[in-house]
Amino acid sequence: MKMNNQIVEMMNQAKKAPCILCGCPSVHVALFVPKSPQDYGAKPGVSRVIAYSLCNACFNTPDGMTRAEKLMMEGKA
Repeated sequence: MKMNNQIVEMMNQAKKAPCILCGCPSVHVALFVPKSPQDYGAKPGVSRVIAYSLCNACFNTPDGMTRAEKLMMEGKA
C-alpha cells in the first residue's frame, strides 16, 4: 500500500510541472521505469519509477514519450 501512495503522490506532483519537452502547461502524466534503476540512484535490488509530464501536443507526437525518456536517460531532465 505504501508504494501505491508514493506513486500517486509522484503523479500528483508531476501534474503541477510543465511539459518536460517544451515547458507548456502539462496535461498528461507518464511513468518511466528504467531498465537499470541504479543508473538513476536506486540501491541494488530496488526499482525506480520516475513520473513526468507532457503537454497535449508533445504527448500526441509519435515520439513524444520516447524523447522525454531519452532526456531522462541522458540526465538532461
